[in-house]
Order: sequence, then C-alpha cells, then structure tokens
Amino acid sequence: MRFLLALALVLPAGFASAASLDAQGADLLGKRLPDWGSDLRFVDAPAHRRPADFRGRALVIRFWTDGCGFCSASAPVLDDWARRYRDRGLVVLAIYHPKPPRAVSDRNVRAYAKRIGMPGTLAVDQRWSALERLWLRGEDRPFTSATLLVDREGIVRAVHRGGFLSEDGSDEDRRAARAFERAVRSLMENDRD
Repeated sequence: MRFLLALALVLPAGFASAASLDAQGADLLGKRLPDWGSDLRFVDAPAHRRPADFRGRALVIRFWTDGCGFCSASAPVLDDWARRYRDRGLVVLAIYHPKPPRAVSDRNVRAYAKRIGMPGTLAVDQRWSALERLWLRGEDRPFTSATLLVDREGIVRAVHRGGFLSEDGSDEDRRAARAFERAVRSLMENDRD
C-alpha cells in the first residue's frame, strides 16, 4: 500500500492509471531521466545525442534485442504509438542491446529492426552501459526489455518492467502492458504542445 501511495504522489494528475504497474522501476518514477552516457550510438546521424536533445518531445524508450520474443511481440504496439502520436511530439527510441554484449553494425541493427517491425529512432548499446544507467541500475531485474515513458521535460512518468508490452503473455503481463498504454495515452492526450 505504501508503494501505491508513493507512486500516486510522484505522478501528475491523469497518471493514476500507471499506479497499477508493479514495483519494478518505481525508483525511477518522477525523476529526471539519467544521462545514458556517450557509449549509446544512434544509427542515424547524429550518432551521439543526449536526453536533453529530446527536450520538448515525449519519449517511449524501449530496450530490445534480436531473437527476443517479448520484443517482436511488442513491436506492433510501439509502431502503433509511433504513428498515432508522432504529430503530438512522441518519439519512440528503440535501444538495441546485443545479447551477449558485443560490437554490432548499424546495418545489422536496421535489419533486425525491420525484421520484427521495431519502429522509431534506433540506437545501439553494445556494452549495455545505457541499459545499466537507465534501467538495471545495479538491480537484479528479471528483464532487460524494459520500457520507459518520459515526458517533455525529461521526467520518467511510467515504467514497464520488460517482457510483453502487448496482449501476449500472462494476465499480469497484460495488466502491466495496459497500465503502461494508459500512461502513454494520458500523457499524449493531456500534455499538448
């Protein structure tokens, strides 16, 4: 109960539906998105960007990898949001992290993304440094395929613990995905330019 109360206090009006997200990532809610560091490489120019470069835009950040069933099942949902909310300032930032961590070419990342329909701005985190800074943070998290919702001011407003961001999976998976989708919808419908 204390967790839900704390979550309600950090979320602005209109984000009450995000309270049904589980405790994974609660430490990020209501805080500024950490800098992801200089190791994150964007597939399209410019190759290096900072979170501040996206200020004024809402971000859905999805960590993904090839061969991940959770990621391929979630790609259509992310694609829908990218198309539906692009004109309202949403950027889907799809951060590829190879398993195991290793060098990977931009050409391969584009091919992986195309194969599963992963939309958005593509970036590569070959050493998992951005994944560590933004999501793992020294915690033993069950998934690396997490998703963060960041508002126009750079504040994390919702966290999906990873796994299915779709109607696939267990009842718990579906509840978490629906809660995250409500948070995206609320942010995009209530936070106009």
